[in-house]
Amino acid sequence: MAALVRQTLDWWLDERTLPSGELICYWDKQDFLDANAGPLIAAWDYVESTGDREWLEKRIEKLEFISTYLEKRDIDGDGMVEAEQSGNRNSLQQPHRSCAWWDALNCGYKDGYTNALIYRAWRCLADLEAKLGRNSQQSHWTQLADRLQSVYSKTLLNPKSGWLAWWKSEDGELHDYASPVVNGLAIEYGLVEAELGRDILAKISNKIQEVGFTRFDLGIPPVLIPVPRSDYLQPDAIGLPRREDGTDTFGQYMNGGITAGQVLHFIAAHYQVGDFETGDRYFNAMLQRQARGEFQNGVRDAGGQGIDWTTWDGRPCGYEGYLADNFRFL
Repeated sequence: MAALVRQTLDWWLDERTLPSGELICYWDKQDFLDANAGPLIAAWDYVESTGDREWLEKRIEKLEFISTYLEKRDIDGDGMVEAEQSGNRNSLQQPHRSCAWWDALNCGYKDGYTNALIYRAWRCLADLEAKLGRNSQQSHWTQLADRLQSVYSKTLLNPKSGWLAWWKSEDGELHDYASPVVNGLAIEYGLVEAELGRDILAKISNKIQEVGFTRFDLGIPPVLIPVPRSDYLQPDAIGLPRREDGTDTFGQYMNGGITAGQVLHFIAAHYQVGDFETGDRYFNAMLQRQARGEFQNGVRDAGGQGIDWTTWDGRPCGYEGYLADNFRFL
């Protein structure tokens, strides 16, 4: 497996990195901040699991190159990395996509999901520099991570809800859809203090009960509040609401549908703050479904029939057929 990770890293670093240091995400799509963060994290995973110092010595400057691209995207110098996309309402129009894996959501500018991954990427790169004894470079990436950590929750914490909003758009609006994914990721990676993390998870848990979600064998929805049409990919996309309040497609695709691979961060967040009972309850429910083969069997590679996404009652609502990252929660 490690050899496959190395081969994949080399291909993306050599074949899909632009002269600016930006990586292509998929097809010819650009402006995805997690496209650069992902290989940095994967490089740490590879070296940590194999001890392959020779590979690291050959690739460290390229890793620094793609990391510097992210560093330069801190446009206003506040410590957070700003996406090219504004995140303003009604701004995500085909054929463009958002700044993240969640490409049908209008996330942009000060985005919580990608900045959490960038934070981990910089921690990973600092550790890789330390393995090579590159002390000044280690200090540089550590300082960037420290700055991002210091402003993350201050930027995204919504005083009205008590949890983190998904993104803060260029016009200053907090776009908060009660996201277990974003809050879980930030807590798991240590971007919020443990006490605040426990409080956030308790509030999210109450929201899960309030909206009546009980199918934990499917995982956890990425949002618990409908995403309005103005914060979705327009003029046509899977899950795009026709109503502005988003209620007509809630539970489908990225408007609250469930994809198992993204659930691990929310589960891990509970373990991070010492709430093993709740984490186990979610995890064991998914394990039971996994034991029956229901995350991968019965795949249909057709629109609306893929099990890469499901509705809250377990009906297929994806289109890829099957996504290998369904296994990530394991």
